[in-house]
Amino acid sequence: MSDELQNTEEPPTGEAAEEHPMVDEPDAAGDVPVAEEPEEPDAAGDVPVAEEPESAAQQAEPEETPVPVATPEGVPFSVSWVPFSVYLGLWVVLAVATVVLLRTPAAAGGALWAPEYALSVYGGVVLVALGPVLALVVWLIARSKAEPAHRTGLLTSALLRAAGATFIGVILWLVALYVLDLYRAGFHV
Repeated sequence: MSDELQNTEEPPTGEAAEEHPMVDEPDAAGDVPVAEEPEEPDAAGDVPVAEEPESAAQQAEPEETPVPVATPEGVPFSVSWVPFSVYLGLWVVLAVATVVLLRTPAAAGGALWAPEYALSVYGGVVLVALGPVLALVVWLIARSKAEPAHRTGLLTSALLRAAGATFIGVILWLVALYVLDLYRAGFHV
């Protein structure tokens, strides 16, 4: 809005408000007040009595509108991070165990033929499969505890958290396998 169109004057208060009523100002609802036509006298010649204007304090106070406040009812419900943090911790354990158990065979040039390598691969496959299963279990538990009106979004929340933890875990595991490859190449980290 340009400065020319904005009304920057304060509405008059006190006696000044009674002397100079602001007719062209919009009211609280945003409507422009329309000047009322004067009433015509009765057939008997009586002049109707004009209504008394509101007091200056009532004219100056705008109507209060309630301010919306964020309440706990407005917050969407979600599942807990705890099971997914434990799940991510299992990925960290797998990555560290892979490096610790296979660094000596990797330095010797044969980590792929060590029996611990098969355990590392099977552990990765099991943890990948555990992600969606964990999401469904956590969703079912959260759904049984939530009221019917608050159940929307729980499955999405559980699946996204499981997918995020699985993604981070797989990246950690691949980094561990890369570190083993560095050991095989002769770099000792």
